[in-house]
Amino acid sequence: MEVLEIISPGIHSSIQDRGRFGQRGYAIPQSGCLDNESHFLANYLVGNAPDIAIVEIIGGRFEGKILGEAYLGIVCTKVNASVNGERIPTHETIRVFDTDLLKIENSGLTYLAIDGGVEGQSHFGSSSTYPLAKLGGMDGNILKKGDRLSASVPNRPATKYLPEQVLLKSSGHQVIRILKGPEFERVKIKKSDFEKKIWKISTKSNRMGIRLEGSVVESIQTEMKSVPTFPGTIQLTNEGLPIVLMVDSQTTGGYPRIGQVIMADLPRLGRMILAGTIKFKFVDISEARYIQNQKETFLKHALD
Repeated sequence: MEVLEIISPGIHSSIQDRGRFGQRGYAIPQSGCLDNESHFLANYLVGNAPDIAIVEIIGGRFEGKILGEAYLGIVCTKVNASVNGERIPTHETIRVFDTDLLKIENSGLTYLAIDGGVEGQSHFGSSSTYPLAKLGGMDGNILKKGDRLSASVPNRPATKYLPEQVLLKSSGHQVIRILKGPEFERVKIKKSDFEKKIWKISTKSNRMGIRLEGSVVESIQTEMKSVPTFPGTIQLTNEGLPIVLMVDSQTTGGYPRIGQVIMADLPRLGRMILAGTIKFKFVDISEARYIQNQKETFLKHALD
């Protein structure tokens, strides 16, 4: 059932779900939502299962015409949303009707869930869009004007609200926790000094990687044989500047892996894809697991 016609897709909009897993050995990236926490919350608002596909909107003005009755869930940090010119709240279930005009003016990362879930072509167990290989989504492409999105059987959910404690906080600066990478010893800097550095998110960042700008980090060796990489891997480029690989990144790389963003902090980093500054803080694997477990438990209890 068609539910939404794209009038303007903003800077970059695509169909995404949790992503593809178990395919990295075949050089197929994970893809999926940059912020899996917001993805989960948006689906919660419209009664969808947590792994259902939704629309990820990266910046700009997104506009769409509603085709029939539907329920929406919008989760974001900085956004102005309206229906037929009237401001609507985010972080709660919104009911819309045929020919309604939805506008989302977005300076960051926004997730739009539709009850029943957005349909996309499935490849390797996921409908996440990966344009470089034409996988998922609408023929493997990002959304464009004129595209018509379909949804599965509607849920017609009761109205839900996200509790105050789970609302996403907007901040232009974040401390991102990381594990020490396998090749960190190749850089000419102490962990304590690396933690003091402030990095600016580059305008060249995208779903493949968040590039960082700041003072150069010297390295004993900046190129090596290709080794496995994952979303969250921090590589040190030839220029001496880090790049944090994200969900559409390659599965191997030939730069030193100086760190790995912990799973719990990847969503916060993903929300900063367009702008902001960050610092890194080292934790060990036991801390990383504890933080992730606490986060999952907190969300479960908050939404019960």
